[in-house]
Amino acid sequence: MFDYAPSELHKIDDSIAHKFVPSANFSMAEIEQLALDSTRMMSCTENRLEDYKSQGFFKRVWCKLCGKQSEMQHVNQSDLLDMQKYAWRYIATLQERDVLLAHSLITIKNNLMTLAVTESETKNLINSMAAKIYERFIDLEDRVKDLEVATKIHSWLLTLDTYDYDEKYSPNFRLLKIVKDFLSLKDGYWNIGEIKYLHKALKEVDLPWKKQIKLADFINGLVEEIAVAKFSEYQKVLYLEISSQTGTISESFVLENIPVPSYTSLYQIADNYSKSSATIDILIDELSIDKKEAIKRVITTFIKKQGIDLEISLPLKDLAVELLSCMKLSKELYIAQDTNGRKVETNMKGGEDEYIKYLEIALNDKVITSDEEVLLSKVQEQYGINNARAAELKAQIVPQTTTTQRSPNDELLVAPILRLVELANTGSIEALSILVKRYRSGEGVPEDNNKAFQYSKLAFEKGDED
Repeated sequence: MFDYAPSELHKIDDSIAHKFVPSANFSMAEIEQLALDSTRMMSCTENRLEDYKSQGFFKRVWCKLCGKQSEMQHVNQSDLLDMQKYAWRYIATLQERDVLLAHSLITIKNNLMTLAVTESETKNLINSMAAKIYERFIDLEDRVKDLEVATKIHSWLLTLDTYDYDEKYSPNFRLLKIVKDFLSLKDGYWNIGEIKYLHKALKEVDLPWKKQIKLADFINGLVEEIAVAKFSEYQKVLYLEISSQTGTISESFVLENIPVPSYTSLYQIADNYSKSSATIDILIDELSIDKKEAIKRVITTFIKKQGIDLEISLPLKDLAVELLSCMKLSKELYIAQDTNGRKVETNMKGGEDEYIKYLEIALNDKVITSDEEVLLSKVQEQYGINNARAAELKAQIVPQTTTTQRSPNDELLVAPILRLVELANTGSIEALSILVKRYRSGEGVPEDNNKAFQYSKLAFEKGDED
């Protein structure tokens, strides 16, 4: 799609090299977000440049992906081309390395397919990339057999007919409710087997899971259903509550951080209904139309301005996976910020500094007493540090080892997790292998088969045949 000079390609690859593997400074959620940001960049043209400059995805590509430090008000067409080169290279490399999981692959494919690109050659190349990404999904689907499915998901599916989804919810509300309930059963990453269970759930509640659906029809259908039901019912099936203390994720957060128009349009609907904006009122008065028609026009205009083709059709099952992926990403990014908007999962600041201080004292003799455990728990709770993050922080300070005696020369086996990630990023097969074992067994880190799988694939690419 782009002609890269060898020196230019080397510069881009150096810049994005550390943005493919989760680390202490770059989480898996940020990798997914940046991948979606990159797809959105491909719809940016010179006449859309001024509108896009203020949007979250544009800022993240400029700063995070391209590493630019200068202000964006003077970004020109030449800068835009550079940003798109970085973005395209990032998408292509993610696809080649097979880093992303099933739900992310579907969401990125959908984002690429729905871009409103008029130039035929560019459109063909984007569609070709979308097809390659979908082929990755199909290949993964073919290779994974007899996967273990989370007990809660399995139980939910077996008793699905007792929840009366088809009687309680209209079709589009039902779709949102099924996806949201699925998220609550397993709040994390899903394998192919689990994605198939989501597909089965859609089928079980009488949704046309294989049917091709236009984004315009989906949005208009939601507006129609809200007009019949109470708006509060729409809020229940859409809004995500993090905790009783932090409340629900706001419309403004989603619009700033999730670069997927099919999902952000849901919050645009909520925003227009709840605030009864001046734009809606003007449309109602000037065009003599009712509120639902006015909202349809506002949302349609919003989506078109994002460079999205509303006439592209997607299977309902893919739309469901896209919504699931966006809900998960919203929660992860929201939790990763404190009340001042700073990152707390990826930067050692604020409350985590306080936690680390007590942790270092408690682990000084490699043993935590019951009193110290109580104190740590209070500090952890006070600063909103979850158990998974606490385990990671412990691993960074004192390696969590077993009672097995190890050779003094075997430093990697007892290395902190951050050191292993750092070495893995340089291509160390030994570090990658140890990361696989750590995440499989939960030794010093939260058990995470998805991370183990990712590091295992990277090790294989580096030549480790085990």
